[in-house]
Amino acid sequence: MSKVIFCAERNFPAGDAGANRILYMAKALLDGGMSVKVFAMGQNKDENWDEETGHFLYKDVPYNNVPEYRLGKIGRIVRRIMAPSSIKKLLMQEKLGSGDKIIVYQPSKRFAETILNYVNKKTDAEVIFDIVEWHQPFQYAKGERDWRYKEEKYCFEKIYPQQKKLIVISSYLKEYFEKLGCQASVIPIYVDSTDSVYKRKKTDNRLNLIYPGNPYRKDAFSTMIQALDLLSDEERKRVVLHSTGVTKDLLLKCAEDNAELLGQMLENGTIVAHEWMDYEELMRLYQEMDFALIARDTNIVTKANYPSKVPELMNKGIPVLISRVGDIVADLIDNENAILFDPDSSEACMVAIQHALKMSDDEIMNMHNQAKLCSKSKFDYRLHIDELKNALISE
Repeated sequence: MSKVIFCAERNFPAGDAGANRILYMAKALLDGGMSVKVFAMGQNKDENWDEETGHFLYKDVPYNNVPEYRLGKIGRIVRRIMAPSSIKKLLMQEKLGSGDKIIVYQPSKRFAETILNYVNKKTDAEVIFDIVEWHQPFQYAKGERDWRYKEEKYCFEKIYPQQKKLIVISSYLKEYFEKLGCQASVIPIYVDSTDSVYKRKKTDNRLNLIYPGNPYRKDAFSTMIQALDLLSDEERKRVVLHSTGVTKDLLLKCAEDNAELLGQMLENGTIVAHEWMDYEELMRLYQEMDFALIARDTNIVTKANYPSKVPELMNKGIPVLISRVGDIVADLIDNENAILFDPDSSEACMVAIQHALKMSDDEIMNMHNQAKLCSKSKFDYRLHIDELKNALISE
């Protein structure tokens, strides 16, 4: 049986977007009868050790992680530096052969070159890069001079185009790489739609919106702030936007020219920052949410990306107010499981919030039910087994 091995400079298992993407791609391939492993940068958890198989297993997916260095911050830096050679050593133990596939998730230049050089020169296996972002200079403090941007640019210009086969997250990336002669298969975000949905609880008469994640230079956080500010005083009293997973300091940085306005909204409770929450706390907060709010501008970053937050939230029964940008729009139905609005416009975002404010509780509840149905019919990994297998074996 051919092997498929995922290699990533990411924590696994961890629950972030990258780890979840790898997890559900791996589960789809396992259900499709393929042999799968994950080599990554997380922790090998004792409770995941399976004596029968001799592997660490997370949700039935075998994994092995780069050894940790018990030296605090210095140890983490050393571990990151050693990651390419450490993953290479794990691959060397696999006796890779013809038909085996190595899927490398959005790597750094050095990570990509180390894996590619070993597999191409020492084995008959095939490397397939999984590309989920196309970062641009405006996302980095030093712009085009930032070493992280230079590494990404090198991968896009020198490494990825030389590959016969790629996995990409969007049709925008597919079109770009196919113009360069690559065969690119679009694999979006998967979820497990059998995950439970906590029953919605209405705790007040306000419209509770949630923005989960880090808005830094991708989502248009300033647009959301401005949209809230454009509401009438009475409307604004009926709305609260919850931010999760980032600090107030980072939110203020992301707000840029709207930092003072954000500060006022944090003070008066229009925006509430939940800086850190454990899983159960986050799920309790989800129960109180009416919609997610995700504003995005139109640029290369947003057109190339597929927002993982949307399938994940809809799988919890939370519909979204979101800009019409990228492939995600084709998977949503306006006024059924989402409220769509034009990008690059705080006024359009405001109108979407006003639309939600006018909805009855029954109407909102129906959208919650439709959001969950959408996750079952569009995003469940079980629906995409053949699609993913074909992406690996097609010539």
